[in-house]
Amino acid sequence: MNFTDYINQCKNKIRQARPSAGAEVIEWNSPFIMRPNNSNQQGILLIHGFLDSPFVMRDLAKVFQERGYLVYAILLPGHGTIPEELAHVSCNDWIAAVEFGINALKQEVTDLSIAGFSTGATLALHYAHSHPHQPLKKIYCFSPACAIKSKLAFLTGFISWLGHYIPRCQFLKKYPEDDAVKYRTLMLNGAWQVYTLTRKIRHIALSCPLFFAISEQDETVNFTSALSFFKNQKNPSNNMVVFSNRDYPSEKNIAVIRSDKPDQHILCLSHHGIMVSPDNLHYGAQGDYTLKHQADYYGNVLVTTQRRDGKRVSRLFYNPGFSALLAWV
Repeated sequence: MNFTDYINQCKNKIRQARPSAGAEVIEWNSPFIMRPNNSNQQGILLIHGFLDSPFVMRDLAKVFQERGYLVYAILLPGHGTIPEELAHVSCNDWIAAVEFGINALKQEVTDLSIAGFSTGATLALHYAHSHPHQPLKKIYCFSPACAIKSKLAFLTGFISWLGHYIPRCQFLKKYPEDDAVKYRTLMLNGAWQVYTLTRKIRHIALSCPLFFAISEQDETVNFTSALSFFKNQKNPSNNMVVFSNRDYPSEKNIAVIRSDKPDQHILCLSHHGIMVSPDNLHYGAQGDYTLKHQADYYGNVLVTTQRRDGKRVSRLFYNPGFSALLAWV
């Protein structure tokens, strides 16, 4: 199957699972291709994160397209339709999807790169380790899931197994699915597959150049583990950007961008927002989803919360430092 047929197959599956979804929503959740005006024989595969869809990669895709890259973005199995589909997937299904995307892209270009967000970054690192004879120009990792922040992540496998007998154990908590391009309900089997995948890359060493970008205040993945993984890689061309709301000490190959914006009531950057432009129509500063979650402050919270002083804090869905980030990509 070629990549165009794959896109159409995914669209049909999304349409069947979400019969009330409009054409725009189906497009946003589907894999996509962005072709450059002038090809330079460079291609990049984009891999979204857990609970997300290819939509979250679109701002970055436009950047690479403008730089002459042929861009392919895949849809990870279990995503883009309904959360319950994540009860039946394996991380091996995601690994196979990455291999398909790379093999399809190889038919059109000679220089290959991969960019992944969160679990997508973990999949990119795993691919490079599993295919040492497949040269990659670079791997771009945004909020990489080198380890999950929750210390109880290892329990998700057992609890999801109980879900075969106790349906309530299939998910952590059900939320209203009010985001057209991201699941809010967390299926525990999906979380277990992410945890399993992070274990596969714990001690790997890669020779290809790496780029890491992450928030020190990330609420989902472990910042310290990502930093340690980066420092253990030996390619002198590796570089990293740390977003922090404090004066984080910069080091060799590690740049720091302040993430707090007091004048905008922004406390810090969230896990989810790192790759999203402030101009994004859905998640940006004036995006339709952002405007539904108005609050006094914005930061790295998972759900809108109320502080002791009565002020409400909502997740920041975009990166105010997106342009500064691109200078390092």
